Amino acid sequence: MLGTLRRGKAHYEGEADGGVEIMSDLSVTQPEHVARESFEVGARLLETQLDVVLDAVTTALRPLYNETWREDEEPELDVAAFRAALSVSAMSVTELDNPAFLVVLYLDCGDLFAGHAVEVMLERDGRLFGNPGLVG
Repeated sequence: MLGTLRRGKAHYEGEADGGVEIMSDLSVTQPEHVARESFEVGARLLETQLDVVLDAVTTALRPLYNETWREDEEPELDVAAFRAALSVSAMSVTELDNPAFLVVLYLDCGDLFAGHAVEVMLERDGRLFGNPGLVG
């Protein structure tokens, strides 16, 4: 759930339980309760949909790793080993009242993809929006 909420220089920011950084496009000129509601929905989706997200990332990106990013001398990663390398490092939320509300999760995958993060977008109902992909 939501750990902390604070006003940044221009936008609200915070932290979910477990140390996941939360960023937003919510201006500090908006009331704090607007930001808190959006952040709480994001933190709840992180908590309830994490297994779905990890499964989707593993299904989409494990073959890519094994076929193109893996060094020849390294063994192929099975589902459990690939999934174990993933951890959520940050999250971004939009305003809850926005019809296009999204929670964007950024996953650290160690050195599997040469420092690139994985980006996963969730709609307000927890469904994946698009496919997981590499960023950075």
